[in-house]
Amino acid sequence: MNYVYLLRSLKDGKFYVGWPTDPRRHISEHNSSSVISTKSRTPFHLAYYKAYRRAQLEKLRECSLKRNPNMLRLLKKRLGLLPDSSRSGKEVVG
Repeated sequence: MNYVYLLRSLKDGKFYVGWPTDPRRHISEHNSSSVISTKSRTPFHLAYYKAYRRAQLEKLRECSLKRNPNMLRLLKKRLGLLPDSSRSGKEVVG
C-alpha cells in the first residue's frame, strides 16, 4: 500500500503533506528530527491519511494538495482542522 498523509506540528500548528510507503516509520523520523525540512517544527501528530493501492494515485493526490492551496484548505476544513471562516495565509507544505 501507498499513503498520503497530513501531519500537524504541535509546535507551530502548520501542516506537512507527504507520501510514505511506511507511515509509522516516516512519522517517527519526523518526530526524531531526522527530516531536515521539518526538524525545527517537531513534534508532529497524524491529522489525516489515505491509503492507495497504486503509487501513481497517491503521488497525484500529494502533488495536488501541495500545489493547490484551496484543495489543502478544503481538506483541512472537512477534517475540522480549520474553522470555516478562517483565511489562512500561504503555508509551506512538504
